[in-house]
Amino acid sequence: MEDENAVYFRDFLDLSYKSQDPDVYVKQKVEEHAQALKAGHDDCIIHSTSWRCDHSNLVVLTYIVYSDSFIFPKGKAKKIAIENLKIATSEDINKPKPVEIAEKNIVSHGLRHVSFLIKHDEVFKKRVIFGTKETFKKIDRVLAEKV
Repeated sequence: MEDENAVYFRDFLDLSYKSQDPDVYVKQKVEEHAQALKAGHDDCIIHSTSWRCDHSNLVVLTYIVYSDSFIFPKGKAKKIAIENLKIATSEDINKPKPVEIAEKNIVSHGLRHVSFLIKHDEVFKKRVIFGTKETFKKIDRVLAEKV
């Protein structure tokens, strides 16, 4: 987190022809990025946040990887103001899948998961510094008001 923004970058991993647990491939990808992001693999929180059937009948798995140590390369990072975080929802109770899921919805959903885990899971609490905990409390409040 930086100021009042969620700072992130998004990556994709095609698992279509892979045969192992997806966690294995995600961990490999994190290890590849960790060095470039100036973080060690052990400094990272890796959490699977969701799966959904995409419009092309593919199953999409979403993971969030968080670290207080990330330093993103210039031009790679994107920002979302914390007050603009928003979870995707459906208007129809009988069709819970949202019609559209924007990138900010995916980031918001992942941050909500991490926020919950930092609040309730001792392992996650130990992985973040005090200032980050305060930022995640704010993220938790912002997202709670919008759901």
